[in-house]
Amino acid sequence: MQPTPAPASVGLSHSRNSFCGMQGKYQIVDGIRKPENFIFARGHVAEAIVQAHLNNVRTKVNGLSLREAGFAEMEKRGKLMETTELDELHKHFPQILVGAEQYINTIDYDMEDIGHWFTLDIKGFTRPIRGQIDIIGNRGYPCGKNLDVIIDIKYQMKPLTDSKFKRDKKEWHRQLGLYALYYMAANQTFTAPLCEVHVIVANGQPQVFEVQVTEELLYKVLDDQHNLNVRLDAGYWPMAREHRLCDPRWCHVYGVCHEENFLSTPDLIDLVTNIV
Repeated sequence: MQPTPAPASVGLSHSRNSFCGMQGKYQIVDGIRKPENFIFARGHVAEAIVQAHLNNVRTKVNGLSLREAGFAEMEKRGKLMETTELDELHKHFPQILVGAEQYINTIDYDMEDIGHWFTLDIKGFTRPIRGQIDIIGNRGYPCGKNLDVIIDIKYQMKPLTDSKFKRDKKEWHRQLGLYALYYMAANQTFTAPLCEVHVIVANGQPQVFEVQVTEELLYKVLDDQHNLNVRLDAGYWPMAREHRLCDPRWCHVYGVCHEENFLSTPDLIDLVTNIV
């Protein structure tokens, strides 16, 4: 099988560091996108509600209500969803709305920007890193200090424990680490901003988890992006067949991947070119 590099236009990002290289190949090179489903859409709807509130505060104009913002996002996502998945999302919407409202009631920062896009060029990299920060806030009031906080919004059906956040949500840590790297470079500082994951909980109280931005985390983030850069250029798509997410429930290309990348015993023996 000949390696298939990614198109030159494809950049680096946190989301492209898939658990499985072959899954990335099907998405990036072959264009097989993840289908919109209930699991992904519920988070987008919750985030849209919060963004609508922050936009109303920023513009001092009563635009979309929270409910209208949620329904608008569901309509947008629904065009890409199967009917059963969309029905499940509509049934779950009241819990999303309550969770988002509870979060809005606890906001303790001034909003500086929403959906902030950025691009980083790194020495030795052939591709830029791109990302989007959910919220850049500031808690410097009323003293006037620069206490910027980088916030990533997540959605969960049930509250997370501290141990589960630290153990099972390492990708969230790396995502905030990448945002911190951008912020520090853009502001020419060696001091990381506050970085927090704000979890909207279905029908419940929100949670806030602080991410400690250490030198080790920053190095890990850049190393991950470097490895991704090399794989995209080389067309190196290692499979992760033993990973817990290599399952039809979690991988939208599971069937095509296992069909196209299967080699029978005769095929495997035929690969042997020399015996000593």
